[in-house]
Amino acid sequence: MSVGTFETDFRLAQADIAIVGLGLMGASLALALRGYCASIVGVDQDPDIVSLALDRGIVDKASVRAEEVLPHANLIILAAPVRSILELIAHLPEWHPGKALVMDLGSTKAEICNALDRLPRHFDALGGHPMCGSELGGLENADPQLFSGAPFAFCSIARTSSGAKNLAVQICSSTGAFPLWLEASIHDQWAAATSHAPYLLSAAVVLSTAKAAAPLIGSGFQSISRLAASQPEMMIDILTTNRKASLSILSQIRNQIEQLERLLEDGDDAALKDQLGEARNQHHTLMISRKVP
Repeated sequence: MSVGTFETDFRLAQADIAIVGLGLMGASLALALRGYCASIVGVDQDPDIVSLALDRGIVDKASVRAEEVLPHANLIILAAPVRSILELIAHLPEWHPGKALVMDLGSTKAEICNALDRLPRHFDALGGHPMCGSELGGLENADPQLFSGAPFAFCSIARTSSGAKNLAVQICSSTGAFPLWLEASIHDQWAAATSHAPYLLSAAVVLSTAKAAAPLIGSGFQSISRLAASQPEMMIDILTTNRKASLSILSQIRNQIEQLERLLEDGDDAALKDQLGEARNQHHTLMISRKVP
């Protein structure tokens, strides 16, 4: 491995991985990579989580102190909320003096990729975001199949080596995900539409539903309301680090809702039917377009 880069032929089997953050995503990735790498160590600020990760065999070694386990890793994966990832990146030079690839699992990419690009040159770096998860967070809900069939977005930066990109593809192959290479700004625009706005709409529907209506809840409400159960702390991190794109897509959605509202108010059933039919067709197109290649 040369300074700041991974050799192109570096294999996942050679990787000593450190996962910082042992919540749902970090613990699930650790489980998914078991047997495909040389070793996996974990870091979490909660000592109970560290103990649980060790008891369940999710990692080979774990600590609340990053400096105790990070120096032995040649692949560091930051699996924390976005603003925590930004703080972790700033501390990495203190904890790891040698060569390593740094990758994150953050839900927004522009700010994180900018921070990664400011790391000392002995770090290779790559932004990552697996498009999967669950409203049920925490290590106790970790699932090695969480990534299977999901797109795993990667955002390379100026320093990202071909070896780092190759390793990202190997991680996808091992976890069942498929790689999707995007510019950080494009990722954040698309994620606002496909992830952040759906969460806000889910929250809006739940907040607009009276408790008295609960006996009539069926599968439709359960589907649209599921995201509202996500952890607010995590979502605030996401929304505040992708504020502009989130506001833009909300404005577009508001226009669509206002148009549907006008058609319903005016009793223009034919035009309303046309709009709903267009939505149905667009849904079909989007679902076909997202299929795993």
